[in-house]
Amino acid sequence: MSPTPILFRNARVLDGRIDTALDDHDVLVEDGVIKQVTAERLSTAGVTVVDLAGKTLMPGLIDCHVHVIVGTANFALNAELPNSLVSLRAGQIMYGMLMRGFTTVRDLGGADIGLKMAIAEGTIVGPRLIICGKALSQTGGHTDYRGRFHHRDVSYYGDKVGALGRVVDGVDAVRRVAREEIKAGAEFIKLMANGGVSSPTDPIAFLGFSREEIKAAVEEARHFTLVPSGCTMTRNPP
Repeated sequence: MSPTPILFRNARVLDGRIDTALDDHDVLVEDGVIKQVTAERLSTAGVTVVDLAGKTLMPGLIDCHVHVIVGTANFALNAELPNSLVSLRAGQIMYGMLMRGFTTVRDLGGADIGLKMAIAEGTIVGPRLIICGKALSQTGGHTDYRGRFHHRDVSYYGDKVGALGRVVDGVDAVRRVAREEIKAGAEFIKLMANGGVSSPTDPIAFLGFSREEIKAAVEEARHFTLVPSGCTMTRNPP
């Protein structure tokens, strides 16, 4: 059964097409889709009426660069935190994003399919989440948190929810890890192709990955997007 249509009445509408608000408008929503925006009074028969009394109604905002699993600016510390704590903090972070008006966010490293599933089933409240899984970085790059004097094997971070990425070197390894992230639910592949201010051994102008490594990752991502006509594909478990 379809949900009852919602009529937002007395709304001050920002629709993004002009730089001023449209005062005293009605907005009709059916099956989650905006059907009508008008200055005329629409019929209230068979709808749920929400009187906004002049409050502003606008499309949801989209943030194209977030890290929902990061609860501290110290990324190395974040990668060391217990998985349970990182996950619970992520839920609070995404709830805050939604309350600030962001209805869709694109995570650029860290979030996994579990967080998408939790939002979809209502376990946590947050915006639509577009994920790349873990970002890819080379040894000494933007997701290598070990510092100059720490020589722990990078596989230590493999099961860390708080790690933004994975360290991977060489064409074959890049190809394998890109495939693994896609298999795990990634909707695009993120490459840390240069340095950054939040990692210890890569100046921001530092160039990471060879041309061949980058081409391998791009090829794997492109294969994933080339779905033949008539075929269907789902990224979520049944």
